[in-house]
Amino acid sequence: MSLVAEGRSYRWIAHDLGISKNTVTSIVQRYRFEDSKLCNPASTEPRTYP
Repeated sequence: MSLVAEGRSYRWIAHDLGISKNTVTSIVQRYRFEDSKLCNPASTEPRTYP
């Protein structure tokens, strides 16, 4: 993720690591999804009032 933070393109990262651009995209999307879940820990259960 540090390479993305540096502003490197997915194509450059893929070439440098020897993986496909689609793999880089998948990894970044997964990381951002997990990060967003950590930033918004609100419960998805409905609220109930006694």
